[in-house]
Amino acid sequence: MELNGIELPTLRVASESEMIEIRDRLEKRLPFSCAVQGTLDIMLRYNRMRESSVYHDGKSSLVVLIAKDTQTGAKSLSLFWDMNKEDEKVIFQQLSNLPGEWVEPFFFYATPYTLAEKVIEMIQKGQLGNKTLAGEAPIKRVQLYQITSVENNTPKVPEGFEMRGLEEKDTEYCYDVWPYKFIMSLETYRRVIKTMPGYAIVRRKDKSQQDPENTGGQLLRANQGEIITQTVPENVGSQLLRANQDEIITQTVPENAERQLLRANLDEIITQTVPENAGRQLLRANQDEIITQTVPGEGPVAWTHLSVFNTFGNTFTIPKFRGLGLAKVVTTTLADRLVGESGRAFSYVDDDNIASIKLHEKVGFIKQSCEMGWVMYKKL
Repeated sequence: MELNGIELPTLRVASESEMIEIRDRLEKRLPFSCAVQGTLDIMLRYNRMRESSVYHDGKSSLVVLIAKDTQTGAKSLSLFWDMNKEDEKVIFQQLSNLPGEWVEPFFFYATPYTLAEKVIEMIQKGQLGNKTLAGEAPIKRVQLYQITSVENNTPKVPEGFEMRGLEEKDTEYCYDVWPYKFIMSLETYRRVIKTMPGYAIVRRKDKSQQDPENTGGQLLRANQGEIITQTVPENVGSQLLRANQDEIITQTVPENAERQLLRANLDEIITQTVPENAGRQLLRANQDEIITQTVPGEGPVAWTHLSVFNTFGNTFTIPKFRGLGLAKVVTTTLADRLVGESGRAFSYVDDDNIASIKLHEKVGFIKQSCEMGWVMYKKL
């Protein structure tokens, strides 16, 4: 590959030993190299070598990281180079020779905003690719926050809740609300939950919530995150029927009776056969979704975990439980662990997510002078 008659170094896939050298070199260029350096660190520390390809030329500061989901084929791309050191013409000539990387849809993520603008301009001009892709809306600005020390006053878990490690069984629950699940399949995300450190807040059960011996309990979940439980007599299988109101209906039935229950606003007849002398409560919620689950098995109400980009990933609190300080508990706990392991932790926060900005500042994160750019490219 030449430029003005000068032979240029070609981008190639880095070996594992080269990845170590690149990671350590990029560490000196933090926070601007955060996405690429952080992903390399995760690949090396958690043995995730097969999930991303790292391109470099062995000479310049240019590093390109491409991840492809094995289940869905979804591709994401991030890159870094030192603008004060490298010739842009050389950089773009090298990028244009990445095989097939500018003609297929991809998620352009967590690249320093100034670099992202330059790459996007090249794509729009057809200097990268062949003008078959278009970005969705304007490039999104995301702020980078860093924490390097955590005060020794981790907030207490509020009464009625307890904290535990995020577990593989929580995967579907967390994946369902993750806004970036289009870049990662459920099974890939399951591996993230299984291998990356994370914490969850769950509701503590008291004695009145425990199922009797041999009882199959059913939990009913509304979209607001409300869990409705029913205690039933020994050996009785119970069913909860959900309609459109928040009305509680109590019904005591005689021996072998078959009752018909009329749902409000739906005029729908629901028939339920119940055992001898059983007392029943049917709790109505606001959604039409029924989840069957054996107690205990309640999902978390707040959580966070380390992402494959070495930043906080999918920090979330179910709306009904917001304002209780649950997110601060899990965020502070994970930050304390990561700072203890590597001396720092990073998190991306959307410009318009005021609640998340306040949370990070309360925990002790400091906004960095490095905006990141995100944009999804799709076929025209």
